[in-house]
Amino acid sequence: MIEVYRGSPNAWETDEMGHMNVRFYLAKLMEGIGVFCSKTGMPNAFKSNAPSTVKLKELHVRFVKEAHAGVPIFMQAGVIETHVSSAKIYMQLNHLDGSPCAVFRFELEHVDIHTGQAFLWSPKTAEIFKSIPAVMPEILAPRSIPMDVPPKAPPTMDDVTRIGSIQIGTGMIMPDQCDVFGNMRTEYFIGKVSDSAPHLADALEVDMTRSPRIGEADGKRIGTAALEYRFAFQNLPRSGDCYNIYAGLAHVTGKTWGTFYWFMDPVTHMAYATLQATLIRFDLDTRKSIMPPPDAFEIMQRAIPQGMWL
Repeated sequence: MIEVYRGSPNAWETDEMGHMNVRFYLAKLMEGIGVFCSKTGMPNAFKSNAPSTVKLKELHVRFVKEAHAGVPIFMQAGVIETHVSSAKIYMQLNHLDGSPCAVFRFELEHVDIHTGQAFLWSPKTAEIFKSIPAVMPEILAPRSIPMDVPPKAPPTMDDVTRIGSIQIGTGMIMPDQCDVFGNMRTEYFIGKVSDSAPHLADALEVDMTRSPRIGEADGKRIGTAALEYRFAFQNLPRSGDCYNIYAGLAHVTGKTWGTFYWFMDPVTHMAYATLQATLIRFDLDTRKSIMPPPDAFEIMQRAIPQGMWL
């Protein structure tokens, strides 16, 4: 495994839960991918004059231990398997003592910058990939959102209407949210979903919101956090493109519940990306997970549409 990031979260990268927001996990992941490319024979992959680059096809994130402002973290990367024009990569974001903060499993595709078509890795890159195998502890494997089931066909707005998915977000992609190629940066997929998610929870009129709440009975400060995310990327939005975000219930199990999110193009009625998240309620003072309020899951199952997919 090779090191691809070393730094620490900034105070402005933390959120109302008191830890680094999910958006910035992906921002640091993308930094790591850039360094990974540079160290594997593709130093120009993210420059504006690059003949080729890499794009994410699919991504799984598992959050393990919170990252806090000013606390050092570093990330290592290794190759799971290599194909003709794509590769599956493992990256592990660690605290300074080596304990895992988050783990990322994803597929990178090598593409021509002008045509978007996938093509062969260079012999040099393919050879380097062989020398850096991923070391993946079994304890850090995906748990609630498996990776062995491939994503289904992307949804359309007809699917949104048929299911009755709840619209929780809308907006436009700004120039400063895009990369050198004009595409929205990856971290804004999860960032915009994170910003929109409270609309789903607050609409239920049950204490399952992402926003910190103080319980009426015991005075505890309660919040909601993500445990896992999985993404399937379709068509990347560009500066000036508008979007709508729709949500539906995936599952309820024990202390956790799952949500699907569809990031949709309101003009073409096609999907930019589909996401699945597993969430949990936790005490903001003890930093421990807790059970949801009585009947919360029953209310969610009655109020939130089901039938969406990744």
